[in-house]
Amino acid sequence: MRRIQAGLVMLVVLAALMAFGGIAFAGPFGAIKNWMASEAFAWAISAVILTLSLVAGVAFQRVSKTLIEAGEFMTALGSALADSRISKDELTAIIKEAKDVFGLWRKTPEKYQVK
Repeated sequence: MRRIQAGLVMLVVLAALMAFGGIAFAGPFGAIKNWMASEAFAWAISAVILTLSLVAGVAFQRVSKTLIEAGEFMTALGSALADSRISKDELTAIIKEAKDVFGLWRKTPEKYQVK
């Protein structure tokens, strides 16, 4: 993730130097400056921002589902430990909730998962 951020920062700095620096008016850089000043550059930046926001939205959904499942796991664990004894039914419920927490991040297809 840091490499992506560093690459984006370098790209923005290079774009700013070419758009506002003196080198932007010489040779092939003049064509690049004209392209950057056009609407095409705005569309490209909008597409990058859209892609990053979609990735962030998907990650947020997975993290929020994980937190919900972790809360259910802690509730099952807390109710099982309330009487200082864990029955077989309570242990089964705890194991099921723990599998639900980690199952969200599993990359193995459903039909190959260990049950």
